[in-house]
Amino acid sequence: EQFEKLNWEMFEKVLEENPTLATFFGLHEPYDWKLPDGSVKNVFDTFALIEEWIAKLKKEIDVDALNDNNKIDWEVMQHVYELFKFQIHEQRTFEMNPDAFDEIGGALFIMLTRDYAPIEKRIDAIVARLENLPSYLEQFRTRFERSKPVKLWTQIALESCQRIPSLLQFILNATKGMIPEELHTRLKNSIEQLGEPINRYSKWLENLLSRTRTEWALGAEKFEKLLQLRGLGMNSDEIHTLGVDYLRKLKKERAVLAEQIAPGKSVKETLELIEKKAPKSFEEALSATREQMVAARRFVMEKQLATVYEEDKLLVEETPAFMAPLLPFAALVSPGKFDSKQVGNYIVTRPHEAGNLG
Repeated sequence: EQFEKLNWEMFEKVLEENPTLATFFGLHEPYDWKLPDGSVKNVFDTFALIEEWIAKLKKEIDVDALNDNNKIDWEVMQHVYELFKFQIHEQRTFEMNPDAFDEIGGALFIMLTRDYAPIEKRIDAIVARLENLPSYLEQFRTRFERSKPVKLWTQIALESCQRIPSLLQFILNATKGMIPEELHTRLKNSIEQLGEPINRYSKWLENLLSRTRTEWALGAEKFEKLLQLRGLGMNSDEIHTLGVDYLRKLKKERAVLAEQIAPGKSVKETLELIEKKAPKSFEEALSATREQMVAARRFVMEKQLATVYEEDKLLVEETPAFMAPLLPFAALVSPGKFDSKQVGNYIVTRPHEAGNLG
């Protein structure tokens, strides 16, 4: 009981420092109305809290007396601490990737699409975050005063920044008539007032490109350490060997399946036959994806492979434009752990060429 109490107290401290993280976890009040400090101070303050967390547990808790579930939690927490320490002191991507909208935009997307509270309450929180966004952007820029960001990551950040207005406009259009007019006007005003700060951040990213590094690698030694910290149980050579073995086996399986689908045809010819049946538009592809998700859910329930609750949903939607540069195909955004309604988002990215729908 003391272990769980202390964990929750420290967890809340971390969420106070990182309110967008709380949104992803499904803990919305009072966090949904706040943004974190955008500077590097947030990174190191969060790490200091986790260090304090671990130190308190070591001092106040008899680990040997914990039940099995709590022992697992303790092991996971130590693992997370060591991984976070590596990311802060050795990997240091927080000062090499200037994408300020990845986390913030993702939180706004969840707040709009998930029905965890009345729409007017969610929009009120979105407005509060939008009103604080200019300050966050200014703080975020300070991370890169002495560092050399990675060129590719900076280019992706610029593309995301240029696309974020489309998300804001979508929120504005989607909520018209759904929320009180006064709140909608506040939303409209907050979006309009963001025009200049977003434009300023975009121009800053363009200027930043001139002092970026074209190539960046973690390095062999640190990469091996990262693999160890992730608990994969293999080094890079062993993972490569496993991957090559999987590829060889899967190619054999593909040849067998191709013969079953189109006897006498090559794998390439069989793939071409399959692609001819592919949807002709992105809208058709999105609809087909939804149908397959429903069929998969039905299969799991009929075969009793897992417990599926009626109220749990998976929404299939187009990837928001600002996220598309990072997600060329599709991705699953898992439900918030603490949300009473378990609603996930499966987002599908519109291809640049219609021929890629297959």
